[in-house]
Amino acid sequence: MNLKDVLDSVSIKNDIATMNIYGDIASSKWECWEEDVCPEFVSDFLKETKDKELHIHINSGGGSAFAGVAIYNLLKTREGKTITYVDSLAASAASLIALAGDKMIMPTGAMLMIHKPWSVVVGNSDELRKEADNLDKICESFSNIYKENLKNADDYKKVMDMVANETWLSVDDCTELFANARADNALKACACIKGETLSHYKLPIGLQVIDSKTEEIKRKTMEIEIEEMLLNKSC
Repeated sequence: MNLKDVLDSVSIKNDIATMNIYGDIASSKWECWEEDVCPEFVSDFLKETKDKELHIHINSGGGSAFAGVAIYNLLKTREGKTITYVDSLAASAASLIALAGDKMIMPTGAMLMIHKPWSVVVGNSDELRKEADNLDKICESFSNIYKENLKNADDYKKVMDMVANETWLSVDDCTELFANARADNALKACACIKGETLSHYKLPIGLQVIDSKTEEIKRKTMEIEIEEMLLNKSC
């Protein structure tokens, strides 16, 4: 598979390869819409760019926890320099991907969001308890990634408290906590973001969410309503 045939958000120029993660983090290519990204896409792109410096631009509300961990490990273990840019938001699983860079560049206004993983499950009491245990294990996996990227190991408990309370981290917060975080005051974060995942978070004021799937449904619904009105009028 040639990734360029699947995504229009990648480029290779001279010695620098660039990928934009501007949608949700999906488990597989079959779950991807528009700008969503999955581990398979990232893996394919890395095969094409082994000898390149890699720049990852992120503006994502997250998505699949396991996919986020997989992409983090793909980036963390690749040969060559990797720089991540939080263009606006790296939330939940996307925050892991942001931390995979040798440097994590954050312009003014950019944010990370960290929280406990969640899921939707239907079942009996035993099945629900099992799912809760699984979520705790996933949270532990997230926590280990945050821990290995801390500037000061003594901040681990502080970060875990933040995870437990869905915390939005500013540029200053991130540069204080994470060893690879760098502020870039010459740049300004964009104020809008796409992604279905964001509908589950307590968004800060000023962050505009563009959910392309919801907007498409609204548009089609409006078209149907107009057609029905015209049809009733002609009867």
